[in-house]
Amino acid sequence: MRVILREPTGEDELVAAEGDAVSASRLLDRLITRVNDAAGLVDTTTLSVSEHDRLLAAVFTRLYGQKAACQATCANCAESFEFELPLDRVIAEQAAEAARWGEPDAEGWWTTEEGVRFRAPTASEALVADAGSLRTLCLEGTPPDDFELETALAAAAPTLSLDISVTCPHCKTEQDARFDIARHLVRSLQRELPFLLREAHLIASTYGWTHGEIMALTRNDRRAFANLIAGERDSARRAS
Repeated sequence: MRVILREPTGEDELVAAEGDAVSASRLLDRLITRVNDAAGLVDTTTLSVSEHDRLLAAVFTRLYGQKAACQATCANCAESFEFELPLDRVIAEQAAEAARWGEPDAEGWWTTEEGVRFRAPTASEALVADAGSLRTLCLEGTPPDDFELETALAAAAPTLSLDISVTCPHCKTEQDARFDIARHLVRSLQRELPFLLREAHLIASTYGWTHGEIMALTRNDRRAFANLIAGERDSARRAS
């Protein structure tokens, strides 16, 4: 599937910053402008979790770059620490592994050499289903009891909700830290809300535009206007 995403506006950022379980999906629904070279909308909750996460990663990297700045709390010493996750490298490694499975069939199913058929859950299914329910939804027929669905999905349809091996810089304990692209994107936008409000205030107080007009600006345009206004005010203060 080929998807084109438009640049987010302030309205889009406010929707994502609501912070509930489906905020990231709502953001994608708003940003998708074309699917497979045809104009139209897609219900992103019906996408596989793998497709959904990769679209979120595309939004994140457009806004913040390829490295995700993460924070974790050490399981041993309880100190907080930061680490970076190179999304481009993670996605490339996952894609190389997924290539061994090839593409699913037209209905989204893979078939193993033993004849086991499985599919990735949709984004909405992953939100509400437990492990037992997902096994029922994503496996066809009666597969062997020893078939590891999670292992197969991690290889064929990898997500960006995964454990990252990190080392605490305080006590040097090696451990896993959980990363989830949807949660990380939403929290990143939430942290920027004070800046969004300041930019809106600068533009409104200078040009007299309404809140709706300012929130309809693209993120880049809004920031460009705010930076110009702030620069002119700084220059005026220095000259006085």
